[in-house]
Amino acid sequence: MENIEYYEVLLPIALIIITSKLLMKLCKKLNLPEVIGMLIAGILVGLNKYIPGQDILNNSSHIGLEFFSKVGVFLIRP
Repeated sequence: MENIEYYEVLLPIALIIITSKLLMKLCKKLNLPEVIGMLIAGILVGLNKYIPGQDILNNSSHIGLEFFSKVGVFLIRP
């Protein structure tokens, strides 16, 4: 397992939160449910790994985000 720096996980989380918040506000102004903004943000951030030359979401970031997604799935289980 490779060594993961804390900023390699916190930067993508911040990117996801900021993008979600901005798109939620945009959807609210357009009289759409705020959840649609969250879904669009998830799609945009998820597709970010297919952009050539981007280095915000590197392999270490994906490993960290995968861990947090597993924690989230565990927490929402009944």
